[in-house]
Amino acid sequence: MVFDTNVFAYALLNVPEHRDEALRSFEKARDIVVPDSFRVEIANTVWQWTRARGLDLEAGLSALREAEALVGAVVPANHLWEAALELSVANGHPVYDTFFVALAAMERTRVVTYDKRLLARFPERAISVAAFLKER
Repeated sequence: MVFDTNVFAYALLNVPEHRDEALRSFEKARDIVVPDSFRVEIANTVWQWTRARGLDLEAGLSALREAEALVGAVVPANHLWEAALELSVANGHPVYDTFFVALAAMERTRVVTYDKRLLARFPERAISVAAFLKER
């Protein structure tokens, strides 16, 4: 399965309303694959938390290491960027998200996400965390 950055963030930065559900989704997944742009996104998210929510640097670095440990495979962006751009242009959706959709298409799977816009624009390639947990 492809996992969106927001699932990692909610699990590893202890967002109370989503933490337990996000953690369960990682436990359920057999193999987690992400585009290499994920590393930039998660690092930026952690940086935002240090500024806005007072997360200390050590906790942020720990979250990055935990995220890396959860990932089974990382796909280089240059394998995805043409498909990601095509998806963005066709669907009017930001390219940083469509890297995940392009990867899901390449892997013949879906993106597990909390992103409502992504779920609405790519229903064939995106699945909510709650729906993923309900699947057998």
